[in-house]
Amino acid sequence: MAENVKLAENVILVDVAYFNDVVKDLKRYFELQLGRPLQNIYVEEWASYKGGETMRVKVRSV
Repeated sequence: MAENVKLAENVILVDVAYFNDVVKDLKRYFELQLGRPLQNIYVEEWASYKGGETMRVKVRSV
């Protein structure tokens, strides 16, 4: 059965909770610098958009 399992050649693991906090902090910083509110940022959509068809994003809670 093990020979039937196919793994990706490259895998990137991301701590999404931490990444989301970093994105929120950056958003807050730029809002203060620009003096206006910015639109909400959805990390999952951004990651899947940036990856295109070559990257599949699975967000899992651990």
